[in-house]
Parts: sequence; C-alpha cells; structure tokens
Amino acid sequence: MDSLPVFTPEQFSRRPAIAQVEAELKKWLRQIAVEERVDFIARLWAINYPLALILVQSSQLPVKEIEALLRKWLAAGHYNAAQKIIEYFSVMLGERKFWKIVSEVELSSVMRDFINYYSKGRLDEQQRG
Repeated sequence: MDSLPVFTPEQFSRRPAIAQVEAELKKWLRQIAVEERVDFIARLWAINYPLALILVQSSQLPVKEIEALLRKWLAAGHYNAAQKIIEYFSVMLGERKFWKIVSEVELSSVMRDFINYYSKGRLDEQQRG
C-alpha cells in the first residue's frame, strides 16, 4: 500500500489548488475507518462545506452515514449551504429518499426558506403531498 500523508480538516480551509492533493485526500479518506471518515468530513464542514460535500460523495460512506450527515447539516441550519446540499445529496441518495429526509428534519425557518427557494418549492410540495 502506498504511504499516504495524514490530513487534517484545518489544512483545507480552501479547496486545494492542486488536483493531486485532492486526489490523495480522497484516496486517504477511503482507506481510513468509516468513523474516522465521518469525523473528518464533519469537522471540515464548518470550515469548507463545499469540499466536505465533495468528500461525502467520493469517500464511499455507507448510506446510513450519508443520511446521518444530511440530517445533522439540515438541522444545523447552515442556509448558505442549502443549494449545494440539494445538489449533492439528492444525487447521492436519490430524489425520493432525499426529500423524505428533508421533510422529516426540523428545519429553522431560514433554512426552510432557502431549501424551498433553491428547490423551487419542492419542500412545500413534499409536505402537502
């Protein structure tokens, strides 16, 4: 096995400018335990949510872990991430499962507004239907 560097979330306050670094990060994540992957990505969320979403998508997490991260991040109400949450998680989980989870999570009013805005009212439709 190749010797890969050990990374910390703090190294990635911005997305790496070098594709090789990102590739090594993704490879490293897939080689560590699931709990460590989830912890790394969860800690990265606070400092670089776009990269955290990319890593959720590429790190081969079990579906239950992906669902747990979605629930946690929706409940946290980081409304500036609403559009990217929809974009990434609806692909990873499938539209039906994604919207089912979103409709079950207690959202702040601001997060709810942004989810509805970026989904063109899909959350309201989901809860009516």
